Amino acid sequence: MFVFVAFFCLINVASSTLVDYSPKAYAVSPPFLSYHLHTLFMDDRKYTNKTVRAALAFREQFESHFGITDVPCATLFQNKAPCSFGAVLGPLGPFTIPSWAVFATTESFETMLLWAVANRPNDTTLFVHPNTGSVRYDHVHSPMVVPNERVPLLMEFFDTMEAEQKKN
Repeated sequence: MFVFVAFFCLINVASSTLVDYSPKAYAVSPPFLSYHLHTLFMDDRKYTNKTVRAALAFREQFESHFGITDVPCATLFQNKAPCSFGAVLGPLGPFTIPSWAVFATTESFETMLLWAVANRPNDTTLFVHPNTGSVRYDHVHSPMVVPNERVPLLMEFFDTMEAEQKKN
């Protein structure tokens, strides 16, 4: 399966018209023609398998919610409707960890993004980018990342607030 997915990606990238939208060449960003929503996750199959199970369950929920369970993408960039690229339990393309991805049209993007942000498991990261015709521009200059990084909190603040509440 991995070999097929990798071959599919190489064929589609090679057959796509890629444009250099480097910041030097263009004063404004190129038009967003469609989007990819990637869900990245750590491969913990040797240990608890909790993260992989959660990420794959999230994929099933996402695809079911949007009616794309049995809708594989025909190409990387020129699909007429939302579709699924499936899951890859290893590095592929610019990603060094396992992931699964979907293609979103400009019309479906907002709804899909909001649902994904609201429902993503804590141990996953959303990497969302437009498709402009330049893979480098899309992944390097235009992604939106919703990471699974814990925000450091000053725990003393909560101790102080609780102490204040007990006084009142």
